[in-house]
Amino acid sequence: MRQGMKMDLQLHHYHALLRTFNFDRDKPNMESVIGSLFQQHRQQHGVRVTQETYALVLDGIHTLAPLDSLERILELVELVFVSCKGNFLMHDADAGYVGGRASAPVLSSLLHHVAHDRRYPPFLPVLILAWMESIGATPCDWDYINTIAALTAKSDQFPVVRMVVGYIEDCVPGSFSLGALVERAHKYGLGVPMHHNNTTAESSESALLLAHPHIHVLKLIEKLYATNERRDVYWKVHKNSIAVNHRVTSLKTLISRMLRHCTLNERGVGPQQRNPMPVLHTTALIYSTLRNQFDAVGVLPLALQLHKEHVAKYLPNLVNHGSGDNHDVAGSAATSSIDAAGAEGSSFHPHMLMDIGMLFERCSDRTLAGLSTSYSEIAELVANDATDVQVAECGAHALALMTTNEEASASWKHILASVDATSTRVPHTVRSLVKKYVAFCARHPPKKNHKMTPKGFAEREKWGRYIESRDQALVLFGTAPQARETMRHLFYNNGQPQPLRNSNMIDKDIADVRSKLFPSLKLDEDWKTKRLTPESSWIAKDAVPRHLWDPEVENPYPHCVMRRSPSDESTTGITEDFFPMVWTALMSSDTGIGAGKWFYRDPEMFLGLLRCLVYRLDWEAAIQLTMRSVQNFDFTSLMDQELQTMFNEVGDPLGSLLFKTAAKLYDARIVVDGASKREHFHAKLGSAAAQDKVQREERSRQRMAGEL
Repeated sequence: MRQGMKMDLQLHHYHALLRTFNFDRDKPNMESVIGSLFQQHRQQHGVRVTQETYALVLDGIHTLAPLDSLERILELVELVFVSCKGNFLMHDADAGYVGGRASAPVLSSLLHHVAHDRRYPPFLPVLILAWMESIGATPCDWDYINTIAALTAKSDQFPVVRMVVGYIEDCVPGSFSLGALVERAHKYGLGVPMHHNNTTAESSESALLLAHPHIHVLKLIEKLYATNERRDVYWKVHKNSIAVNHRVTSLKTLISRMLRHCTLNERGVGPQQRNPMPVLHTTALIYSTLRNQFDAVGVLPLALQLHKEHVAKYLPNLVNHGSGDNHDVAGSAATSSIDAAGAEGSSFHPHMLMDIGMLFERCSDRTLAGLSTSYSEIAELVANDATDVQVAECGAHALALMTTNEEASASWKHILASVDATSTRVPHTVRSLVKKYVAFCARHPPKKNHKMTPKGFAEREKWGRYIESRDQALVLFGTAPQARETMRHLFYNNGQPQPLRNSNMIDKDIADVRSKLFPSLKLDEDWKTKRLTPESSWIAKDAVPRHLWDPEVENPYPHCVMRRSPSDESTTGITEDFFPMVWTALMSSDTGIGAGKWFYRDPEMFLGLLRCLVYRLDWEAAIQLTMRSVQNFDFTSLMDQELQTMFNEVGDPLGSLLFKTAAKLYDARIVVDGASKREHFHAKLGSAAAQDKVQREERSRQRMAGEL
């Protein structure tokens, strides 16, 4: 369109096209844009490419992911180094940002490539990050995130990283030189291949690149700075480092150092240069993706501590600039505005609290014990910038951090007070609070030795007999017609099979055998009551697990599954069971909390209530809840898996099948045999064919009538 209007394409247009085609993996258009861009670059008054342009080309190679992607990227990096006269830096003014720092977008793209490919060791991102620091570049937020992602995703290889970059001789802790780091890599064998076969040069080179990619990066660094005029500046001068020579022993400590450096020393490059909190938020998401919930929620207190230190670093400057002489008003105002931006820049977003709060349900009470204060303080900081729905979500997640009976009782009273008892609709914010309160009740089952009610035990035992009768009938007759009758007889006769002959015929046969074969044999009258064959296999007397109903047997579930003893109250201050109060309020029409019976239409609320009822062995209420709820939504396979998990956690794995049978989620009846099904199908097919034939004859008669 711009060419049709005879308007020139500027550099930012090409960059936008490259980003779009990278995202869509559109190789032909990407090659066309790159060719047109560099053709303009070669012209005298054409578009001048920058470091960011080369970085987008590197991103395109990474997106298309050819087999030799690293080899091509390293060739392009060498080309950029030569064309830019040994300089990878791009200052903020060149990128359109205000500030005096410099970035290295080409090296950032290289770091992004090696950090998100499982073929490369985690040492490579750390090496490239150190390379950027050695040339004076300020790492951007994504450089921190990509390095942290590579280290956490391959944490089993962290000992190698610690061995190489954890300690460097003749350097102050926290500093390094690029030459010393490369020499240390060679010292520990990372610069020399362990196995190298010189059969053919090309094949061995490609195999070496795939097996030891870090070797080629080290060789490239040595090659680029071997003849550089500023070799001593880049190679021997000590620089402060983010991840090198910190002399730490654990990966968690190293990541904490990196996050502290990101927050207090460097603030990124670009629009987010004064807000490091998205880096902390993304780190928590990385931990959560790797199923490391402990470190994910542990980002909260670290983020609060770093936020306080970040604000304290700038607030004294604000106070000092506020008092003093007025002869340099412009300079003072400019400096104070920068400090104000720095103090306000370290701000939290409500989504950070919401994302981390969703992980509380997967954490133990011991993990959540120290998060209440941090979560509350951060929630106060984000309250002014958050919407009402976000504030409600953050408050709902805070319910998982309650540690005393008083807090739990006060929270429930607050929920009841926020509902209009005369309204026919419960607001969304209140629903989210009720869901999280139900999840809190599921985390704190009753402390006493809980047992089933007599009615619940009778239901559990009845459906156990039903399933056992079905299984025995299927074993004996399969899907034959007599299987249904056999199942019915076994169910109503406590598992006793039908006798093959009546008692009179049996007595007659016994008398005939005695008279003909053993005329002199005398038998007692009670010999008929003694079995000479084993009894029919049937349900054991304790088919229902004894810990569910026998008062003499201790019930350790579900506390032992939740790694919490029923008698140990030191791990949590919650000693009361609040779920009966919640269940009564939902079923009552006076409180307004259950207006419209909305919980029957909410799958998440259904699973939360069902878990609470199963933990409390309330079969009757659980069956009623399930039968009412499945009328409004489908019972999916994920729900079925969750239901099985609930019964496993109460020590009754078989109870899941019986419960689904009782709630009519599973049809345990023996259906008609396959032959009858085929007959029914062919009869239906024949009726359809007959109807089609009648319709064709009718159309033929109408056509003939029209011709006449």
